[in-house]
Amino acid sequence: WQESIDELERYLKLPTATWPLERSHAMRLIGAAKSRLSLESGRWFRMAVAEEPTIRENWFDLAVYGYKTQSWEECYGAAKKALTITQNIAQHTGCSEAWGYLLYDYVAIAAHKLGLKDESIKYGEIALQMQPNDERLINNMKFYKET
Repeated sequence: WQESIDELERYLKLPTATWPLERSHAMRLIGAAKSRLSLESGRWFRMAVAEEPTIRENWFDLAVYGYKTQSWEECYGAAKKALTITQNIAQHTGCSEAWGYLLYDYVAIAAHKLGLKDESIKYGEIALQMQPNDERLINNMKFYKET
């Protein structure tokens, strides 16, 4: 993982490395590699968003980071922002998870943790509509409605 980080950081320093889409993807990869090494990765996900805020995957990775670190405000905000991006312009650097039910699930979970019951139910229902047989989502919806 460290070799990958070193190479990607080298790439980012190249004078020809100017395309924001590619640069932000390299930053996301550094963040992912650092998380594998239990190193601080949030900085790199935030840098990817700053480099190219119009890419849904950049916001998705930041939302995942917020979820994993229980940074509920960051998870909530990043997931909600990602959902406003409806055009996939990062097809060759993208990830399919950013276009599925998970963003709705992250909004629901973070909203619940932040005490936003209506939001947790609204987004939990959307996630469940997209994955109707997912037991975890079914149980989460019951929990959101009961608490």
